[in-house]
Amino acid sequence: MARLKKHEEGLIVETFYGINKRTFAVESVSLTEGGVLRKYNQDMQVSEHPVLHGKSPQTEIVIVWHLTDLISFRQGFSNEKKVKEAIEGLKAKAARMKEDQENTLGG
Repeated sequence: MARLKKHEEGLIVETFYGINKRTFAVESVSLTEGGVLRKYNQDMQVSEHPVLHGKSPQTEIVIVWHLTDLISFRQGFSNEKKVKEAIEGLKAKAARMKEDQENTLGG
């Protein structure tokens, strides 16, 4: 396999969206060509995690950032309208989850 150049390693090939189980916010994590998961927090601080050989990015995202209900889109192969609709659906699900938790804790 040809070795990637430094700038190629940082290219985003896939973006995952999931629900943060603690905050019920929809968050995104990008997978780079070099096999590194990259997530920005609210302060734009980056957190990176390499995907080791034989591991799936989805599993690593669940373990490292505790995101659930993951959906993903390949860079350059996704219809922008469908991506937006899927993210809106995920946000609606997160709102329902938050409401369910508040009802359970409050009642």
